[in-house]
Amino acid sequence: MKELYKKEDRTISRWSGGETSQIFIYPETGDYLSRKFKARISVAKTTKEESDFTKLDGVDRVLSVLEGEVEISHKGKYKVNLFPYEIERFKGEWETTAKGKIY
Repeated sequence: MKELYKKEDRTISRWSGGETSQIFIYPETGDYLSRKFKARISVAKTTKEESDFTKLDGVDRVLSVLEGEVEISHKGKYKVNLFPYEIERFKGEWETTAKGKIY
């Protein structure tokens, strides 16, 4: 298994609310942009007060806040407020939005 990427070797991707920095992807030949991966760990930060999550069909997502707080809303399902180190698990195909800036 490959080690975690060092900060200077990480791939940065833009999304509707800010950017995400990839720390780990499996398999090593995986590619986030083409959605060809089995597991991925990234750190995201938001630059907007409100944002939409990228849809990732078939992916089970796990979100934890490192700094700040955020309201996560899964359309037609439920809302939850997350504070540092709390965890939210949800399906990547859900229509999900966030309110609040986090890192």
